[in-house]
Amino acid sequence: MDYKGFDKWFERKQRSNAQAYVTQNQQNKVTSFLMLKEEGKDEDYSSFDIPFKPARRLKVATFKVADTGKRIGECFIKIMILEAIQKGVDEIYVTTFDRQKSLIHLLKQYGFELVTYKNTTKTDDTVEREAIFVKNIKDKIGYPFVQLNNQNIFIIPVKPQYHKLLFEEAEKEFQISFDDTQGRNASANAIKKAFITNSKIKMITPNDILLFYATHDKKAITTLGIVETTWNKFESQEEIFNIVRKRTAYNEDELKYVTSLESLVIMFKHYITFNKPITYEFLLENKIVNGPIQGPMSIKKELLEKIIIEGNSKEMFSIQ
Repeated sequence: MDYKGFDKWFERKQRSNAQAYVTQNQQNKVTSFLMLKEEGKDEDYSSFDIPFKPARRLKVATFKVADTGKRIGECFIKIMILEAIQKGVDEIYVTTFDRQKSLIHLLKQYGFELVTYKNTTKTDDTVEREAIFVKNIKDKIGYPFVQLNNQNIFIIPVKPQYHKLLFEEAEKEFQISFDDTQGRNASANAIKKAFITNSKIKMITPNDILLFYATHDKKAITTLGIVETTWNKFESQEEIFNIVRKRTAYNEDELKYVTSLESLVIMFKHYITFNKPITYEFLLENKIVNGPIQGPMSIKKELLEKIIIEGNSKEMFSIQ
């Protein structure tokens, strides 16, 4: 680690039974580590070049991912933002060195902005500048808050086996787990996911809203995503796999059977898992659908507002 005295700090935290999110490999070596600390309005930020104003914050005390390829970094982002929302804090902040390009890129994708710097003493007693990135939670702008304006809205059916792989947290038995040592189900950890359909509907575009409907036994809308990018013409199936790998419920062999060179590939961010699944019976009774959901279907904004209320997740939306 870059921080002076980290090993002693880690041992002290262990003795105090401090809690953290940790992944380990088969040799019980820690491969990923996330520790969060809630700070009150009286916290001292005088060491920052531009000290923070008083507010309630969640500090990311440690964010380290050595176990790459499993989208654990994205899962950590999701964990710390949801914890910030649950605790009702105003901001989250992360300190990092400019050379940590991958972490900085990840933070920026989810609304963290560089606001100031501070000096940090390293293990060799040299001083290095450390960047401080902040995400505003109070204003409810950007991920995972949904701004409703004039974008298209689609209900997307998903078969049970793929729903579980893409949206584990929507399953009743879900617990945060990183037991997939080979990273085969990295799509469950990822915020950014890929969905593939052979439907004739091709008008899905960036910023559109996707409501994922689990078919068969569950028969309910469970999650919401926002479209980032779409593709529908490819040179080869290998091209499709290279785009969606580690972000889709399909493995490479399955993709060969379920895709064509004109399949619609949707890259989206998983914004919300509804607190209460919206059942097929509710959709029928409220005339949101008029029959079985067998392919992507478009709905109006006023119908989405009914879904939001039924899903008990109104606080995650801004309706314009």
